Amino acid sequence: MPYSDNDYNLFPRYNALKAILHGAETIIDKKFSSINDCKNELKNIGLNSQTIFTVDEMDNDYETEILEINGCETVYTNIKFDWIIYISHEMYMAFGGKLLIGFLKELFSDRMDKINKYEW
Repeated sequence: MPYSDNDYNLFPRYNALKAILHGAETIIDKKFSSINDCKNELKNIGLNSQTIFTVDEMDNDYETEILEINGCETVYTNIKFDWIIYISHEMYMAFGGKLLIGFLKELFSDRMDKINKYEW
């Protein structure tokens, strides 16, 4: 059962859901007719985001829109974890995820002998 404004009405002048709605409207500069409309919009923003999530060996985790090859052990993925790219400090790359692997096999179809080959 979803929460209602009354579930958070702990103090007579305080309404948490209205405060949350107001905060979200302020941050994304858009008015919503209900908290549910706001929640659905925020979900869509997150699911359709082109943001790449990054974690590196220095324990840095951040969002970016581009892959940065910087000599650190680094992992990249999207919000749904549909794919993953790992770059080692030796600058070797590993890929995971059906869509990404399928795309790469098509892209490099004329060089399949190079895939999974470790060369200096």
